[in-house]
Amino acid sequence: MSLHPAVLSSLQVFCAVVKHESFSEAAKSLNITQSAVSHRMKQLEDILGLSLIERSTRHLRITENGARLARTAQTAINDIEGVLEYINRAQNNGPISISTISALATKWLLPNLTRYNQKHPKHPISVMTDERVLDLRRENIDGAVRFAKSVDDTDLDVTFICHDLIVPVASPSLNLPAGIMNNPEALLNHPLLSVVGFQVGYKGYSWESWFEAQNKIMPQVNEGSKFNRTDIAMQAVIAGQGIGLTRASFLEIDMLETGLLVQVGKAVPSQHSYHFVCLPENANLPAIVSFRGWLIEEMGKTYDRVAKKLYI
Repeated sequence: MSLHPAVLSSLQVFCAVVKHESFSEAAKSLNITQSAVSHRMKQLEDILGLSLIERSTRHLRITENGARLARTAQTAINDIEGVLEYINRAQNNGPISISTISALATKWLLPNLTRYNQKHPKHPISVMTDERVLDLRRENIDGAVRFAKSVDDTDLDVTFICHDLIVPVASPSLNLPAGIMNNPEALLNHPLLSVVGFQVGYKGYSWESWFEAQNKIMPQVNEGSKFNRTDIAMQAVIAGQGIGLTRASFLEIDMLETGLLVQVGKAVPSQHSYHFVCLPENANLPAIVSFRGWLIEEMGKTYDRVAKKLYI
């Protein structure tokens, strides 16, 4: 059957009534009067010849037919809103939102962002930090940089960016012996600082895996402080509180060249790597294409540059 023109205009009102279970709350959410909501609902039921809502003085009850129609209508409305948002983003060069962990944002992304803005002035980005793996669709985020073995989410468009290295560093004030690079056990004489946010689920970023990479079984550890962020852990390392593991991508070369930090063990390949993820429908947005391509190029350069400076 062909749809009556008034049906389409009434479905959004109907979905709002179902969502809020109230005519008055639906009216507020749509910024229309309660009488307009009542009129649209009566009109919709008359056109369809169906009872969608049973009314009483205290509450509303959605009929079986009403519930079925509401589910389908809301899905269609969500799809239309998604398409309109995509079109709007493609036409308007507004900022896209990118999520990543705070350490990557502060240690690499923000210091390098000026070069991106100079190269792509029409495609600005907004950086959001969160230590959790966020649901991009639910949180309305355009893309994210993730550090993982792989991203197996079939609901996302996934692009490999680059590998990374894990390297132990310390403050020169600890006065570690010269031969420590080839003597991992010597590190155990000092507190080993841990980033606990990656100890669970990210074994590749742990002291255990660092010893395993050198065919060593991790012995009893002189356990130091624990941190949930790498950038904070590195400040503790600089202050001489112990030895820390960091990703090569977070290790600013000038820290080694100026002597602020010293490498105190071999850099080993990380079991995890960087990936850029976004919703499939956003994968070809000009701003996403520009930022993703820039990430692959610049993070790859950083990896190559830092790797050449480290003892591996």
